Amino acid sequence: MIVAPYGPDHLVLIQQIDHARLAAELLKLWCRDLPGQRIPPDFPWRDELIFATREHDNGWAEIDSAPMVDEHGRPHDFISIPTAVRQELWHLGTRRHTSEYPLAALWITRHALHLHRSHRGQAEWQEALEAWQNLEAELASAGGWSADDLDAGYRWLNLADNISLAACARRDREVEEHGLLIHPRPEAPGGAIYSTVFLDPLPLAGSTRFQVNARILEKRRFAGDADLAVSLMGTRWTRLEIRICASSHR
Repeated sequence: MIVAPYGPDHLVLIQQIDHARLAAELLKLWCRDLPGQRIPPDFPWRDELIFATREHDNGWAEIDSAPMVDEHGRPHDFISIPTAVRQELWHLGTRRHTSEYPLAALWITRHALHLHRSHRGQAEWQEALEAWQNLEAELASAGGWSADDLDAGYRWLNLADNISLAACARRDREVEEHGLLIHPRPEAPGGAIYSTVFLDPLPLAGSTRFQVNARILEKRRFAGDADLAVSLMGTRWTRLEIRICASSHR
C-alpha cells in the first residue's frame, strides 16, 4: 500500500496494483529513446515487458485488500510492512506467473532482487534472496534469455515504476534514472490534479494525464487492523488525476 499525506488532516491510500497499472500505462505511451537504450516499441518482447510492468507488484494484492496498522496506529505502507509479511508477498508475486508468463515472472523476480539488494548479508534475508536468485536462474535458463536481455527489459520496468511511484506517493525530490530527469511535484489537496511529474526529456507523446484509484482517509490513530478495515469499508473509491509533462526546468 502507498500511504501519502494529503493535507494536514488526511491520508491517501493507493494499492500497489493500481500504482503498477499506472506504470504500465506510461510504458505503453513511450515514444522516445534514452541514451544507449532501445525504445519500447522496438523491444522484441514489448508485450511481455508491459505485462510484467503491470504485474510487478502483484504479490501485494492480498495484503492490500486487508491492510495492517503499525504500532503507532498508522496504516502500514510498502516501506514499513514487517519483514516476514514482505518476504511472503514477494514469494507469491515472483511465482504467480511462472507457468503462463515466464519472461514476465523473470523480470518481476529481478525487481524483487533489485528492491532488496541492501539486505544482502543479513541472516533474516538470506533464504529469501537465495530463493529469488535461484528462480531467476531457472527461468532464464529454461527460456534461453541472456543477462543482457533481462537487463534491457528491466531498465524500462524500473524507470516506469519510479515515475509512477513518485506521482502516487506525492514525492517532491528530483532524481535521475537511466538518463531521465524525474521531478515530481505534489499538487494542493482538493484540486483537479493530484500530482504532477516533470520529465526531461519527455519520453511520451506530449503532456499526458492519467487516473489512479485511491481512497482518502482521515489522518488519525487507528485502534487496530479491524478499525482500519471498517474505515476503509465506509470510504468511497475516488480517481486521482496525475499529470506527466515536460520538465519545468526548460
